[in-house]
Amino acid sequence: MKISKYALHDAEPSATPGEYDPSKLLNALIARMNLKQDADLARTLALDEKTLKKIRDRRLQISTSMLMQMQEATGINVADLRMLLNDRRESLRTPHHRFNRRR
Repeated sequence: MKISKYALHDAEPSATPGEYDPSKLLNALIARMNLKQDADLARTLALDEKTLKKIRDRRLQISTSMLMQMQEATGINVADLRMLLNDRRESLRTPHHRFNRRR
């Protein structure tokens, strides 16, 4: 699903164009899902509020698994979420420990 121009418009502009900006992404998700605050978004994404605060304060980067959770909750594909985030990495790494569990 593509991001509407309204979701991009409602998000706060980044301080520097092209800069990694997790607040822009979080604000766009809140607007798209008709939520009121970060606590509502944290519950919807099954994340701890402290984790969301760390992301907003840029003390924690948004991981691949978080992007996948956001995709499932919103229907916005990961590429569009990365565009909102201004994520310029060529590829995302999935944590290997999730798939290489020993039995």
